[in-house]
Amino acid sequence: MIKKITSLFCLAVLAGVTAFAQSTPKKPLTHDVYDSWKKMEKPMLSDNGQYCSFEINPQKGDGWLHLATPDLARHDSLYRGQGAVFSSSNDLLVFRIVQPADTLRKLKLAKKKKDEMPKDSLGIWMLAKDSVLRFPGLKSFQLPREGGAWVAWLYEKPKPKEKEKKPVADSLQKAGADTLVAKPKVNTEKPKDKKKKKGAFADIETANLSLFNPVSGKQFEYENVTESAFAKNGSILTFITLKKDSIDSVAVKVFDTRSLKLQTIFERPGYAKKITNTIDGKQVAFLYTQDTAKVKRYGLYLWEGKTQDAQLIADTSKAGIYSGWEVSENGNLNFAEDGSKLYFGTA
Repeated sequence: MIKKITSLFCLAVLAGVTAFAQSTPKKPLTHDVYDSWKKMEKPMLSDNGQYCSFEINPQKGDGWLHLATPDLARHDSLYRGQGAVFSSSNDLLVFRIVQPADTLRKLKLAKKKKDEMPKDSLGIWMLAKDSVLRFPGLKSFQLPREGGAWVAWLYEKPKPKEKEKKPVADSLQKAGADTLVAKPKVNTEKPKDKKKKKGAFADIETANLSLFNPVSGKQFEYENVTESAFAKNGSILTFITLKKDSIDSVAVKVFDTRSLKLQTIFERPGYAKKITNTIDGKQVAFLYTQDTAKVKRYGLYLWEGKTQDAQLIADTSKAGIYSGWEVSENGNLNFAEDGSKLYFGTA
């Protein structure tokens, strides 16, 4: 029902925006016009009903992200904006700014690798100030469903440019007008380092995590992050870091968005994933393994706000797991709404 109301509302806004088009003469339909056809996508209404956002995208090429008020007293658009989400505080519109479609097409035809492709950017539209903040290198972003104007995103730092090699001086130096003296050669080559042994989880992608509140101006940065998750009420952001070495080590951290304090609830050699929180942010669960073999066995860990560290609650050694079965790394991991149960898969 809510989705239907949102769509009808945005359609009404769109109808007002495009009403002038009705008076223009109709063009004959040919195959050339297909690429110019446009469609409205992803209509969204802010919680307080004061704003509506939607995308107008062509069949081929770059589209526009639109922001409007019900009375059309305000109507703005931003080029190449996609996947917008309003903050629960109704003062932010957060979205992805994608790369130009033509640029990406040329690079794909040139068979460029994934890491050579230009990255999207994060856009944060501050509605009260009517200003847009942009952050490059975006991988993903998220907002809490409730609890203020916090935004978290994973991003890649731009790779440092390689220093230009200086030309090597000739080994012959001029001593006089007509005399050449050989300059002694000095061996400047560094001994070749032995290849560093990779850990079992070296292929897992990590990124930088930025946690930002544009209203208060508070921002926090963390490195080597694999995944993160907000509690629904926005009270905590949990995330996992992976430090790669010959023996990889993992840490699970909890950031309290109210006290602005960070707590490490788990740290061991190995790898963790599928972090999830209760609605109120008082419990955290995740999967962990220290196996380095190709086929890995995971244990299920639980942290409750009263305890300092996360505790193992399910694996092959625990009662309740049938003989020959184990915690599945591919199953969903979810808490019940009231936090009294934790659902996980076995295989």
